[in-house]
Amino acid sequence: MKRVNIAIKEETHVKAKIISALTNKTLSDYLQRAVEDAIEKDKEVIKGINSDITNLKA
Repeated sequence: MKRVNIAIKEETHVKAKIISALTNKTLSDYLQRAVEDAIEKDKEVIKGINSDITNLKA
């Protein structure tokens, strides 16, 4: 797992913390899911570069 630091608005942090607590999730798990959902929503943006990334690893 990779760790990252991000800056978010205080209000966003408070809302995310409350929702995560009320749904019995850690804040980390809640934000992980939010990022995964955003990636799924925007997956067309990277669709064309997936093969390029695979080729770079080889």
